[in-house]
This record gives sequence, structure tokens and C-alpha cells, in this order.
Amino acid sequence: MSIDIRDTSGIPAVRNPPFDRCKIKRKWIQQFIFFGLIGASGIVVGLGILNLSMLIYQNFVIANLISFLVAVTWNFFLNRRFTFKSQDKSVFRQWCRFILACLTGAAANWAISMTLYYSLGHFYNHFNQAALIGVATGFIANFFLSKRFVFQACAKPVVETTPNCPERN
Repeated sequence: MSIDIRDTSGIPAVRNPPFDRCKIKRKWIQQFIFFGLIGASGIVVGLGILNLSMLIYQNFVIANLISFLVAVTWNFFLNRRFTFKSQDKSVFRQWCRFILACLTGAAANWAISMTLYYSLGHFYNHFNQAALIGVATGFIANFFLSKRFVFQACAKPVVETTPNCPERN
């Protein structure tokens, strides 16, 4: 059974053009890879700042806090520019959201690795595996939170109009 969708004037209804699922999938994969590479560079930056801060302050808590903030800020600006190509004017708000996303990812990392280590005997003897599963969980959480909560949440939708169509409010 076929249904012909026509309005009262007899003109066929305009259908949206099909979206390219492959293009969307490639974009997600590219963003995921960029996010990972930038995260790896953030580890290098963070460790460098940690060592420098230890020389200056000789206090691990202070050095670790400074290193975290510098590495997260490094990752934020690179992800903003290269991974998600954000042009939103509210940089500070995005940065705060990014820190929250990273803290949430860190909490997921910690919760998963601790749960595996303390709940399953296998991971008691293979704690690096528990840690890596935690890191992977945190990374995935950071990516999706950054994509949806940090960079897309602040983006303003683009409204395109044509000369024959009035703007919608």
C-alpha cells in the first residue's frame, strides 16, 4: 500500500534530503581520534608541569593541582580549536563545563577501577588491567560529555533562510 502525501493544492510535499550517515560517522571517528591524541599530549604537558612544579613547590598536592589545571586547559583549547571547531564566544563557560566533564570522567575512571580491583579477584593481581579499564571508561565519558555538554550545548543553532521564505521566530 502506497500513500501519496499531498497538500490541498495538489503539490507534492517537500521531503528533507537524506542525511549522509557515513559522513556523520566519519566526523565522530575523526573527533574521537583527535580527542585521544590531544588527551595524550595533555598527559605529556601535565607530567612536565608536575615535575616543574615539584621542583618549585616541593609539595605533591600543589604540584598535582597545578599540573591538572594546566593539562585540562591545554586539552580544552586544543579540543575547542581542532576537535570540535567551536566558535562560541562564551569561552570561560565552556572551560568551566570542560573541567566538570573531566572531573566526571575522572570519577568514572576511579569508580570503575576501584570496583574492579576490590570486587573481582582477577584484578587484585592484575591491577594495571583494572586501571586501564578505568582510564578507557573515563576517556569515553570525557569525550561524550565534551561533545554534548561542553561544545554542543553552547553552540547556537544556525538558521538559514531563503529569499522566498520569511524568517521564523
